[in-house]
Amino acid sequence: QLTRAACALAVGLGRDVTVNNIRAGRSTPGLRPQHVASAKLTAAVGGLAMTPTVGDVALVVRGSASTDAGRDVFEADAGTAGATSLMLQACLPAVLLRRRGRRTTLRLRGGTNVPFSPAVDHAKLVLAPNLALLGIGLDVSWTRRGFMPEGGGVVEALLDVPETLTPLDLAGSDAAAASIEGVVYGRGET
Repeated sequence: QLTRAACALAVGLGRDVTVNNIRAGRSTPGLRPQHVASAKLTAAVGGLAMTPTVGDVALVVRGSASTDAGRDVFEADAGTAGATSLMLQACLPAVLLRRRGRRTTLRLRGGTNVPFSPAVDHAKLVLAPNLALLGIGLDVSWTRRGFMPEGGGVVEALLDVPETLTPLDLAGSDAAAASIEGVVYGRGET
């Protein structure tokens, strides 16, 4: 999470950052394919080109060089079952800070329902309604789910970021659940 957040905030705020010792304590240290895809996606949102590779234990983001990307559609492919929901979360701060008043389309390939990551349904059913409280539109759809180990999920996220975000005030809120929904899916081919 730290690497994804550092990269997104560097691009979004236009600051340079270096992250060292990435996943140093893991059995496979360094960036994994989904981290590389997330970093490249986030950099593209800021008009930057980055060339991180799998296994890198350091990441340098030249956020001060961020510009208008000059496009509205961005794509990322983990090439594995790397979580599409985390790719979306990784670039979200950069989109919110860099692309106000614009529609952004993210086309993501990887895992939609994989262990240790929020399912893509979370983005649609939890993240989107909460972003709407800030005036941010998020529409998430998928044409194919992707599971371990092969991935192959195809997700599209449309983000509409207003020029000014709506302040979120939860003080004194008597919010109560209006409904509870569940999602059931299977891996079988139909």
